[in-house]
Amino acid sequence: MRLLLDQAFPASAVGSGDQSLEFERWNQGSISDVALIIHASQLGCVGVAFLGPSVVVRPDVAAAAAQYRILIVATSSDDPSDGQRDIAAHKKAIAGAVGTADALLVLSNGTRVIRWEEVRGGRY
Repeated sequence: MRLLLDQAFPASAVGSGDQSLEFERWNQGSISDVALIIHASQLGCVGVAFLGPSVVVRPDVAAAAAQYRILIVATSSDDPSDGQRDIAAHKKAIAGAVGTADALLVLSNGTRVIRWEEVRGGRY
């Protein structure tokens, strides 16, 4: 399985993946979050990782992720180094969320599954 990382992640994050979950980083210039989701789908990636949790409350991201069946992975930190560390530490949980969750919030000490219905209902 491959997870596409937003270009905000350090280039070294690609080396944090393994055979169960490979990391590929977008490095072809600025692109919208929705366009990145579409591109991930075209590449055969199972999800897209973003720095910071704000992406999970955006209706356009939720709609694109649902349409293209892409898992959204958002770190709780906006810091690239912290985000890389947290994504690498929770690869197993990310891989396990594919096909069962709409989005996954990755914290330093674990993960939290997010469903789009909860977002629309104002829970986040």
